[in-house]
Amino acid sequence: MKLHRDNLATWVPLPTDGGDLRRLLDDLGIEVKRLDHAGNMTVELLANRGDHHGHHGLAREVAARTGAAVTPPPLAAAPTGDGPPCAIQSPRCLRYQLTRFRRSGPDRPLDAQAQATLAGAGLAAVHPAVDATNVARIEFGQPTHAFDAAAIHGTVVVRESVAGEMAHPLFQPEPVVLPEGTLVIADDRTILAIAGVTGCEGSKVTAATQEIWLESATFDPIAVRRAARALSIATDSSARFERGGDWDAVPIATQRVARLLEDCWTTVGTTDHAPNRARPPTPQVSLDWAKLSTFLGLDLERATVLSGLNALGFQPRTDDGQLTVTVPTWRSWDVSEPADLMEEVARIVGYNAVHPALPPIPLGSRPSASERRRDAYDDLLAAHGWTEVFTDGFHGRGADEPLAAVLPADSELLRHVETTNALDRGYAFLKRCTLPQVLELVAENVRHRTLDGAVFEWTRLFDPLPSGPLDRSRPIANERAVFWLARFGSARPASWAEKGAEASLHHLMGELAALARSQGLDLTFSRLDATDPRSPLLHPGRSAAVAVNGEAAGVVGEVHPRVLRAARIKHARPLWVEMDADLWLHAKPRRRAFREPSQRPAIARDLALNTPATMAASQVTSAVESALPPGSTARVADRFVHEDRTVTLTIAIRVPDEGDTSWTAEDLQGAVMRAVDAVQAVLPGVRLR
Repeated sequence: MKLHRDNLATWVPLPTDGGDLRRLLDDLGIEVKRLDHAGNMTVELLANRGDHHGHHGLAREVAARTGAAVTPPPLAAAPTGDGPPCAIQSPRCLRYQLTRFRRSGPDRPLDAQAQATLAGAGLAAVHPAVDATNVARIEFGQPTHAFDAAAIHGTVVVRESVAGEMAHPLFQPEPVVLPEGTLVIADDRTILAIAGVTGCEGSKVTAATQEIWLESATFDPIAVRRAARALSIATDSSARFERGGDWDAVPIATQRVARLLEDCWTTVGTTDHAPNRARPPTPQVSLDWAKLSTFLGLDLERATVLSGLNALGFQPRTDDGQLTVTVPTWRSWDVSEPADLMEEVARIVGYNAVHPALPPIPLGSRPSASERRRDAYDDLLAAHGWTEVFTDGFHGRGADEPLAAVLPADSELLRHVETTNALDRGYAFLKRCTLPQVLELVAENVRHRTLDGAVFEWTRLFDPLPSGPLDRSRPIANERAVFWLARFGSARPASWAEKGAEASLHHLMGELAALARSQGLDLTFSRLDATDPRSPLLHPGRSAAVAVNGEAAGVVGEVHPRVLRAARIKHARPLWVEMDADLWLHAKPRRRAFREPSQRPAIARDLALNTPATMAASQVTSAVESALPPGSTARVADRFVHEDRTVTLTIAIRVPDEGDTSWTAEDLQGAVMRAVDAVQAVLPGVRLR
């Protein structure tokens, strides 16, 4: 939810320091995701708290902690007179109020405070009547909707749709078919709105509108949620109604809209319908004071608790060690049992005042093999100067722009699982590739002149599955665990004796190999296949594919310069690794047979082999080792590229000298030549130079 600090401060006094305000809201369970110097805020609301979707609800929370008074904005007097004809034909409409407004003068912009409220929520002015409904929703958390009376024929009816019925929602290119049983607002001819979700194009207010019928209502939250999901339409109204509306807020929102429009619109009359015309009964919840103190681990001051509950709208009373409250209408959907009341008291005294303590656990489970291996990786990386980080599982649309600079338009990495109800555009997509967050991390460090870094993370990616007919039992994404690392700057700190050497691909490959060896895994590198969707993101001459125990595990390489330019990174050449976490955690270690060390020194020989330019050196060394006597080793000592692009590898081999009789020169030469013949047989294009 977006808002401005100054707008909330008109309701209740707030700390002037941004840090104090952030700490206050965070301790109330309202996470502050963003707070800039201008006072613009983005807050993460509790999932079950519909009353938080308005300044009034947030102000109540602050007042309960600080003891300040809440000052709501002015309201108009309750409308009198006969309102428009309307009827309720579904029990899923809990209360419905329809008020008639007639134009009394030319349209005028709302007052400065109302316009500031709109701007703080990130909304632009459209039409005074529409703006007034938005302001009332932002302030009181009660959505309203304005219909053009000239577009309505007959009686307004709240009913359920029939099979095949269609509606044209606002901002949609064309009409849609409604699922049977969708709660709608209709007249004698057509559907005017989808209850709790959105209005329809045919009845929207325009500059030519002379009479408005204002709807203020509350609906069954399940009905609203089903309609929004079925139509893939997420609005601020549906987000509010899905969490349960407030029966008492229905007339308040109408009166607030009337006050905002009083300069150019006059209220004529209102019609108020509900299946039960009386105010619905509110639940009562009782709690034992002793159990409450034991649960929170605090010696509670009863006066503080009672004062805080009163500020939140509860009506507390205490008798014989019992605390009993009458739940207000705006909390009747989420407070129904003693545990809910305990949570409210915890927020009143402050989560920071509650001392965390683990419950007694008589028996515990031992860590699994994969958990022990992950701990070993983490410890080894930390010992070598790496830092574990945690990135978001979501990102905004702009995060993919550096990748789009090199990826083809149809690349699978540019397709995402998209959220349809994100309240913040920075959380619109589920993470598909870890590189966007790596680039953001490197850019942020470079901006702060931190030019050396080594970070890693265990996280998850979400690959979208092919779309099809709506089926809630069918998954929409393939979720997979990944392990990524990124290094930029120096491979080791500079000292008085030498300048820190810049990290290179081979340095990072060595660190990966050390990780694998620590768990008995075989790590091999090969040329990165162009069919890998990540290959365009890496430098073509400084990248490789990674395999664990012969199974493809991921990629390693230097980020492509074009990607860095698109990300505006000028003073770093980051190296990036993205691998299958499950393979790293669950691959079986290779058992290596123990060999008694020979009493004679091993014999060293060099072997020069011509190989194709596209052949990985690891293939050649592995083939040479397998063809030599057991215990022999082979490594690349030199690589030379000829003018015709032929590559010559100099392989340094060591052959153990074992047995009762030492190797003779003829014996060794015979073993080496047999190995050469075997390598040439299994690797086409390899020849002895």
